[in-house]
Amino acid sequence: MENRFVKVHLLNNPYVIDEPFTYFVPYQLSSVVRKGTLVVIPFGRTNRTQIGLVIEDSLPEPTVKTKSIIALASEEISFSDTELQLIAFMKDQTLCTVGDAVRAMIPSGAVSSIVTYYSVREDADTPDAKHAELLSFIRSEEKPTPEIITERFGVSGYLAARELLSQGVLEAKYDIKSKAVGKEIKYYSLCVDDSALSALLGHSDAFGKYKKLRSAGHRDILSLLAMRTRLCAEDIKAELSVSDAQISALVKKGYIQLEAESVYRDPYESRSRENHAKDFSLSHGQESAIASLSALLDSKKPAAALLHGVTGSGKTVVMMKLIDRALSQGRGVIMLIPEIALTPQTVDLFCSRYGKRVAIIHSSLSGGERLDAYMKIKRGEADLVIGTRSAVFAPVKNLGLLIIDEEHEHTYKSDQNPKYHARDIARFRCAKENALMLLASATPSLESYKKARDGTYKLVELTERFGDAVLPDVRVVDMRVELRVGNIGSLSSALVDELGAVLHRKEQSILFLNRRGYHNYFACMSCGSPIKCPNCSVSLTYHTDRIYQRGELVCHWCGYRSKTPDECPECHSKYFRPVGTGIQLAQQKLEELYPSANIIRMDTDTASSKNAYDEMLSAFRAQRAQILLGTQMVTKGHDFPNVTLVGVLNADASLYLNDFRANEKTFSMLTQVIGRAGRSKKHGLALIQTTDPDNDIIRLASRQDYKTFYENEIVTRKILNYPPFCDIVTLTVSGENEENVLSDGKLLSEMIIDKFKNGLPDAPVACYGPFPAPIYLQNGKFRVRIMVKCKLTRAVRNAFAEFYKEFGKRKPSEPSLSIDFNPTSI
Repeated sequence: MENRFVKVHLLNNPYVIDEPFTYFVPYQLSSVVRKGTLVVIPFGRTNRTQIGLVIEDSLPEPTVKTKSIIALASEEISFSDTELQLIAFMKDQTLCTVGDAVRAMIPSGAVSSIVTYYSVREDADTPDAKHAELLSFIRSEEKPTPEIITERFGVSGYLAARELLSQGVLEAKYDIKSKAVGKEIKYYSLCVDDSALSALLGHSDAFGKYKKLRSAGHRDILSLLAMRTRLCAEDIKAELSVSDAQISALVKKGYIQLEAESVYRDPYESRSRENHAKDFSLSHGQESAIASLSALLDSKKPAAALLHGVTGSGKTVVMMKLIDRALSQGRGVIMLIPEIALTPQTVDLFCSRYGKRVAIIHSSLSGGERLDAYMKIKRGEADLVIGTRSAVFAPVKNLGLLIIDEEHEHTYKSDQNPKYHARDIARFRCAKENALMLLASATPSLESYKKARDGTYKLVELTERFGDAVLPDVRVVDMRVELRVGNIGSLSSALVDELGAVLHRKEQSILFLNRRGYHNYFACMSCGSPIKCPNCSVSLTYHTDRIYQRGELVCHWCGYRSKTPDECPECHSKYFRPVGTGIQLAQQKLEELYPSANIIRMDTDTASSKNAYDEMLSAFRAQRAQILLGTQMVTKGHDFPNVTLVGVLNADASLYLNDFRANEKTFSMLTQVIGRAGRSKKHGLALIQTTDPDNDIIRLASRQDYKTFYENEIVTRKILNYPPFCDIVTLTVSGENEENVLSDGKLLSEMIIDKFKNGLPDAPVACYGPFPAPIYLQNGKFRVRIMVKCKLTRAVRNAFAEFYKEFGKRKPSEPSLSIDFNPTSI
C-alpha cells in the first residue's frame, strides 16, 4: 500500500503562522482520515498534541521527514467540500484563522481538548529496576496523565516517564474531551429466562445457580421489569423504594442488563411539536409576492431577493408559504432572526406548523443543547432551522432556502473573530448550493435596497398592512414644551394620559427606552465631571436594586462596579447630581403613576437567565401584564394583537451619534417600534418624544416612508463616498502603554498610505487617522483607530492581511492590531 500524506490546518495557530502542514496517515487510520475530518496531530519541537483540520488529501510523498497523525478527533464532526470552501472564504474575507472559522461553524466545546495518558507496552523490554515503582503505578492507574504522574512522583517521575516513552517501554494514548457531551438515558431490562426469574423471586425451587434473592428490593425490581419489560432508573425509583446501588447490584449479578440510549436535549420540548399546518387567507399582494419568489425557488439556481413590506403587511406568511414549498421539494431551510427575544414567538409559530422537523440554534442554549441541535441537523433529522446569526452555518442537507428576517439589523454582524456578516455567509452558501437567499425587512439596509433597485436582487414589495389592520396614528411630542412647563421626567403629559386611557380600555402598551440603569451617570456639581470607570474612558451608569433603595455605579463595557464615591475624584467636592433617565427610573415612575398595573421591564439586566425572554414575552402575550418597558429588544418583530399604544421615550438617543449610519439606524428603530401598535382590528397610536420634532428622519419614520428616506440618504452617501458606494475598513491598535499605541497607530497609517501609493497605485484609498477610538480606554487598554475608504478587491484585502501578519509577529506585551471590514458602526 502506498504511503498517504495530507495537508492539515491547526485550529489553535495564530494568524501569522496559520498555514497548512504535511502529515503522514498511518495505515490503521487510512480508512477514517479523509479531507474534511478533524485529527489529532503532534506539533512543534515538543510534539505537543493539537487538533487540526485535513484540507487536502493524497499528496505526493514529501522529501523531508514527516510526522504522523495520531488519531481521529471526532467521528461525527467533519466538513464537506462546500464547507471547506466556506472556511477558506471566511479566512480570506475576514482575516480570521482557520480555527476561528471552524469554531464558528460547530457548537462551542464540541471538540475542545486532548488528554494524554500513558500505558505500558505489552511487548516492551523489561526496564531497569529503578523504574519498577513508576511502571507499577502506571499499570494500576486508569489513564495516568502526565499531571497525575507529576503529582505522585514529582518532576523526576515525569521526566522518567518521558524517557521510558522514548525507549518504547511506554506508549502515549489520547482521549478527546468535549465540554458538550451527548446525553444518554440508561434503560434496564431482564436478562434471565422465566425459570430463573421464578427461582429468584421465590415462586419455585432453586433453578441451577439461581435461588431466591434475600433482598425484597431486588425482588421488587425484577418483578417490575417482568411486567414492564424496559424502564429507566428514574421510572424504577419512582415506583419502588430502591436505590441506584440496588439496581447496579442486579446488573453486576447478571440478572438485568443496562442499555444506554442517546437522546436530544431540547429546551423547547414542551412546545407543541405536533404538525398543525393550516392554510392562510392571502391578500392579493401576498399572492403576487409568493408567485414571484416561488419562481426563483423552483429554478433551483442561485438567486437572491428582497421582500420589502411595511410593518404588519404579512411578510411572515409569505415566508412560511415559501418554506412549505421548499420542504415539499425535499430541500432544507434556514431562517435567521436578529434577536434571542424573538425566539419564543417564532418557535411557537414554526413548531406548531412544522413539528419535530424544526431545530433551534441561538447563543442562550447550553453547549449540550447546541451540540444536540447541530447533530440533529447533520444527521438529516431536522430540515428547518430557526436561529440567530450563527445558525447561518447549520449543516442543513440539500439547502434550498435561506431567509434573513429583519435583514437590516446590526446583530447579524459579528464583532469578534471571525468578523463575518451573516448576509455574506448566506450569499456564499446559496451560490454554492443553488439556493434562494431571501432578505426581509420593513426598513432594509441601504446596501440591500440599492442592490434590489439595481436588479442584483429581485425586489418584492408589500405596501399595505394585512387584513383589517391599518398603520397606527403617530404623534410627535415636543419635549422642549414639557421642560418649559416644569416636566423634567421621561414621561410627557400626553403619554401619561394615553397610558391611562389604554389601561382603562384593558389594552396593552409597549414603551421603548434604550438606556439601561437608573441614571445615565453622576456628575460633580462643582466641576461638572462625571464619575468615570478606572478601566475605560466612559462614565459609570447608576443602577439600583428592585425596590430602588440601594444603588451602585456600573461600567457597561468592562463590568467594573463601585459605590458612589464620597467626593469628586477631580476636585474633591462632596456634591453630586444624577443626570439622565435610565430604564429603571422610568419603571419606578410608571409604578408610581399606575400602581395597579403590572409592568414588565425587559433589558439585559432583567433577562439574564436562560428562559427569561420566553417567560416575559409569554406573560405579556397572555395579558398578565399591561405595560412592556424595554430596550431595543422590544422594538422589532413582536406581534401582540392587544397592543394599541407604543411610546418612544427618547427618539434622539441614536440620532446624533458620530456614525454615518446614525440616520439609518434611527429611521429603522422608529419605524419598527411604531409598527408594534395596532396590528389587529384595534386601532393603534404611537407617541414619539423628542427635542427635535421637525427632524426629517423622525418625520419620515412617522409616515413609514422608507422610499423617500432612501432617496434622501443615498444622495448623501454618494456625495460623502460612504457605503454602498465604497467599502470601509477600520484598523484598531490597542495596548496598555499609551505612548506605544499612539506611535504604532501613526506608523500604521504611514504604512497604509505608502502601500497604496507605491505598491498598489491602481487601488486608491482614503485614509483617516489615527484618532482615538470612540471608547479610547477600554478594560485597561488604550485604543486608536484608522478608517480607510476603498474597494475591497483581492489585492486590497491581501495588503491588509500583510499589515495584520506584521503586527502578529510582535511580542504579547506590544500593541496589537484588529481589522474589521465594513463594520456596522465606526
